[in-house]
Amino acid sequence: MTSGTEIARFNALNIPAVDTIEIIATELLAPEEQLDELFSCLSADERTRQARFLLPEIRRRFGVCRARLRHVLGKLLGMDASDIRFAYNAMGKPMLAASHRSQLQFNVSHSNDWALFAVSRSTPVGVDIEIPTARTKFLDLASQVLSKRELTSIEHLSAAEREMQVKLAWVAKESLLKALGVGLAAGMCSVELTLPLPPISTPLSIDSMLLERIDDDGSCRASSWIDANAWRVHQIDIHPQAHAAVTCFARLKRINVAKL
Repeated sequence: MTSGTEIARFNALNIPAVDTIEIIATELLAPEEQLDELFSCLSADERTRQARFLLPEIRRRFGVCRARLRHVLGKLLGMDASDIRFAYNAMGKPMLAASHRSQLQFNVSHSNDWALFAVSRSTPVGVDIEIPTARTKFLDLASQVLSKRELTSIEHLSAAEREMQVKLAWVAKESLLKALGVGLAAGMCSVELTLPLPPISTPLSIDSMLLERIDDDGSCRASSWIDANAWRVHQIDIHPQAHAAVTCFARLKRINVAKL
């Protein structure tokens, strides 16, 4: 059952200020008897996607995540959750459909039973959360995540410290690539960071070839979209076992985090 505290936090949600990113963290859990009601706001295509997942817990996580996203966006837009309509860019990044006539932008990430929603008033945002399992050996993935320059910058660290830097770089880079609108398909080595990673960082570089992948109406080139100095990557503290990051334009100075 939803607690009074959760209801109060939800009711307190408002459109972010112009210099602010709002992060909403939520567990993808709900009592079995409440799932049908929760899923009632999903669209036909979301139900189709949900049904494709073979494992019950994956179906539940997908459905809860999309339903909670709809309720958050509905609260911000003053609409019923079931009336929210989504569109997708060429790389599959979701956004509000043009019919909403809203500048609100958002991004979503989930890992295991946790999800993050990042919302801005009018500027692009990317978010990522990872809750690693014991099976994932991030140090073995270092050459896929880090450039040669980044690998050199952490070679003096212990194995455990290098492992941690690969984890942090993973979520930071994924959040940056999602803010750019290209996602992991662009390759993590197409962006570079200062390592060891500070809590707030400016990317070292963004591959100019990413412009060929960006779903652009002309504004990306006009606003120096791939100018590394235009972006900031913020590490955020959500969960003891999680690593999370959000990327936004440098002029956004405030990151608010709420748990629902």
